[in-house]
Amino acid sequence: MRFLPYAQSASLPNIIVDGSANESTILTLSHWPKSNTPSELKRDIEERADLDLAVVRVPADLAAAAVHRFTQRRLAECHPGAIHTRTRCSRIFLVQGNRVEFQYRYESWVQMISRRPQPRVDLSDLAAELNREEQTAGSWAFDGVDQITPRHLEGSPETSISPDRILKLVEDGLRIGAPAWNPY
Repeated sequence: MRFLPYAQSASLPNIIVDGSANESTILTLSHWPKSNTPSELKRDIEERADLDLAVVRVPADLAAAAVHRFTQRRLAECHPGAIHTRTRCSRIFLVQGNRVEFQYRYESWVQMISRRPQPRVDLSDLAAELNREEQTAGSWAFDGVDQITPRHLEGSPETSISPDRILKLVEDGLRIGAPAWNPY
């Protein structure tokens, strides 16, 4: 599926994120009243407030599509805006089947006045630990803490490590890790 401006989307089957459905919409993902978003997709974010962490689960069969974020074009199964409108957490742990990704939100890179997100923690050692445990041909990488919106911790498309194990390691890393980026 590719991105189309809203006005052009009515002529093709489409998925609407954070908007109103049109006559060709097959799925609406929105917090808007009467959006008809399936209830099982409305409860897909679990927040761990003590860690400023949101665990986001998306359907395993949801295909990636091109999304725009700031000046970047990426492939993503779920637009970051759809996630960010549902949680204030500045740390995002995304699970899709056996694929896992961790990101720091933009808000943890800038000096916010309204609140202070928890500082970014360097998870390089965690990536190395995951590489030691990984049984597939893929490898884990941590992009660092100094980019505005990098994909921070990402592994092979189908990891051999259970998402629950990875989540526990990420939580432990965030809990005990020293701040590596603090914009204040």
